[in-house]
Amino acid sequence: MYGFQHLPSQQQQRIWVYSNANRPANGFQPWTKPPGISFVHIICIGAGGGGSSSAIWQTGVQRAGGGGGGSGGLTTVLLPAYLVPDTLYVNIGVGGAGGASTNTTTANAGVVGTATYVTYYPAQTAGYILCVGSGGGAGSAAGAAGLGGSAQTTTSLPISQIGLRNYLVGHNGQNGGSTAAPATLTAVYRISGGGGGGGNTAANAVQSGSGIDMAGDYALQRILRQPAGSDGAKIENLIQFLSSGGTGASSSTTISGSTGGDGGFGSGGGGGSVGPGLGGAGGRGGDGLVIITCG
Repeated sequence: MYGFQHLPSQQQQRIWVYSNANRPANGFQPWTKPPGISFVHIICIGAGGGGSSSAIWQTGVQRAGGGGGGSGGLTTVLLPAYLVPDTLYVNIGVGGAGGASTNTTTANAGVVGTATYVTYYPAQTAGYILCVGSGGGAGSAAGAAGLGGSAQTTTSLPISQIGLRNYLVGHNGQNGGSTAAPATLTAVYRISGGGGGGGNTAANAVQSGSGIDMAGDYALQRILRQPAGSDGAKIENLIQFLSSGGTGASSSTTISGSTGGDGGFGSGGGGGSVGPGLGGAGGRGGDGLVIITCG
C-alpha cells in the first residue's frame, strides 16, 4: 500500500537492531515479518575476539604485549519477502573474554568470539541457517594477533543462495608489542580488530600500545594510543555504522600493566601491557549485531 503522492508510507519503513542487551536463555530472539512488505535485508556481524594479557616486566628480558583480538565477519542477505517465512530467529554472537591479568612470566590468551546467526528455526543446524557472521579470533599468549572472522562460503549458507548475498572478512588485530601500524578501521569495512598492547625490549625500553587508525571519512576520529597506566579506549556509533576495536594498553617499568580496551560491536579487544608485578589483562571482544530492514 502506498501513501501520499505514491510514496511508501512510514509504516512500511521498518528496521530492527538486535544485540545481547536482553539475551534470552536459549540465545534465540524471534523476528516477525510485517505484512505488506516486498523485501527483507539482513546484516549479520559476528562477535569480536578477546585480546590477550601480557606477562610481568623483568629487567633485561624482552616481553611482548598482549595481542589484539580479531573482528567478527560480516555477511548480508537480500531476499524477496515472499521467500522469507513469517518468523526468523536471531542468535547474537558473544564477544570473547580478554585474557586474565597475571603476576607470572606467562601471559594468558583471549577467547574467540562466537558466530552470529539468523535462522529459519531456533537451532544452528546447517540446513536452517539463512545468514551467519563468523566470530573473530583471539589474541594469543605469545602476543600474536587474533585473526579476523572468516568469510562465509556459498556452501555454508545454502538457503541464502535464493537471494543476493555478500560478505566482508573481518580485519586482524595487531601483534602485541609491535611497533608496526596499529589496527585499521577502513572506509569500506567499519569494524576493526583490537590494538596490540605495549611490551618492552631487552634493553628495558617500553612500548606504547597500538591505537586504531581510521581511514577515509573517519580520519578525524582516530583513536590515539593511551598513556601508560590508562586502560584502552574505543569508538562505537551505530548511526554512522562505526565500531572500533579496543586500543592496546601502553607498558611501563614503574606502573603495573594496564587493561586493553573492550571492542565495540563486532570488534576485537585490545591487548594488555607489560608492567612490574602485574601483566595487564586483555580487553573483551564486542558482541555481534544483527540489523534487519524491510520495505
